[in-house]
Amino acid sequence: MYGSDTNVSKMKDKHVILSEWVNPTKKCVYESEDELFTGQISAVQKPACCTENMLSSLKETMDSLREEMKIMMHTLKEMKDQQETRFGNFEKDMSDIKITICQLQKTNEVVDDSLDYLGKKCSKLENAIEEANNVIKIQENKIKDLSQKNVYLEKYNKALEERVCMLEQKGLDCNIELLNVQAPEGMSTIQIARAVADELNLCPEKNYQGLEIGKDKGWEGLEANNCHTSNT
Repeated sequence: MYGSDTNVSKMKDKHVILSEWVNPTKKCVYESEDELFTGQISAVQKPACCTENMLSSLKETMDSLREEMKIMMHTLKEMKDQQETRFGNFEKDMSDIKITICQLQKTNEVVDDSLDYLGKKCSKLENAIEEANNVIKIQENKIKDLSQKNVYLEKYNKALEERVCMLEQKGLDCNIELLNVQAPEGMSTIQIARAVADELNLCPEKNYQGLEIGKDKGWEGLEANNCHTSNT
């Protein structure tokens, strides 16, 4: 990306040449002052002979460096464009994420409101169910009491029915129905009863209770509902 190995080696070689031109005495090892003096003279004379070659090498080096700089600038520009593109996409993604988060927050608020409403409604329903259960318990207790009273009333009603049946039977045993008997004119019910008692030879010391049934049969002349009869 930043240049090939060949360019790098060229740069190294040119750097070595440039170093030799700037400081040519580096490679020489002098043992005496005469040699040092001679070396210095040769060093001064050497650049004059190699000036064109060195300038050419420097020019090539500068051109190579310019090419390398162009490549590096182009690469940096591409990297910058890529980073800007990525940053733009990142900003867009962040904007979308923010919008999504806002929508989710609004949805959460709606859900929270719905949950609060449903919670209050459930609380009211629980209270209503509890009240209904209390009413049901009260009604069940009332039904239980009424069932006990109903059992008592059934027993009492049965006893009354037995009592009524007994009284009806007793009344039937005591009733005397006279068939095809014409009521004489001018006689009251008590007189007729006394006449019947005489005919039956009933004991005059005993009292008998008679229930009139002639009125139910459509007879006339019978006014009293019940009476006590005796011969006295």
